Amino acid sequence: MDIIALQERKKYNTLWENCAAYREFAPADVLTPIFLDFFHKQIKDGENVIDFGCGTGRSVPFLLAKKLHVNLVDFCDNCMDPEIFFLTLGSPPLVHFFQECLWSLSPSVKPAEWILCFDVLEHIPEEKVDDVLKAISSRMQKGGLISICLCEDDFGSIVGERLHLTIKPASWWREKINRYFSIFSEFGPSKNTLLLALSNLV
Repeated sequence: MDIIALQERKKYNTLWENCAAYREFAPADVLTPIFLDFFHKQIKDGENVIDFGCGTGRSVPFLLAKKLHVNLVDFCDNCMDPEIFFLTLGSPPLVHFFQECLWSLSPSVKPAEWILCFDVLEHIPEEKVDDVLKAISSRMQKGGLISICLCEDDFGSIVGERLHLTIKPASWWREKINRYFSIFSEFGPSKNTLLLALSNLV
């Protein structure tokens, strides 16, 4: 990891360790069912899905219930809820976890049919956004769901640092994402969140 990644990982390790409230709400609780419902005709048993910037990992129960193989990616290993972390420990594990930086993903994170990226991109330094979009788009074979928060996160005051490093209007994000993905549908409108379904199937 580069120096920026190490600094960011330290910030979030501190936050996950010291702020129980940070994990009380996970976007995956609401957004994973939206993903599964939207693509239900295209998703097949046994396909792979990658949750980029997985955080608590609460997409996992929904995805396993649909007989998907789940891969979680985050640069903090203390972010997952304990019951999700337990699922990564078996031999073979039910869930694979990769401790990786999204702008320098290793070849270990192989392409999957589906990707999720919920309220993650706004946390990326602006100069790294293109690298992240390129990396995750190269690993999406069929489609996915991306959400982006368009405003600041108050939890940054706990660690004395900003959490949302790239706060831009929805139009800026659409233009960026269109460089790397085919936007199939947009949900909303919402003043504070951009929610996009992506597809390589059309």
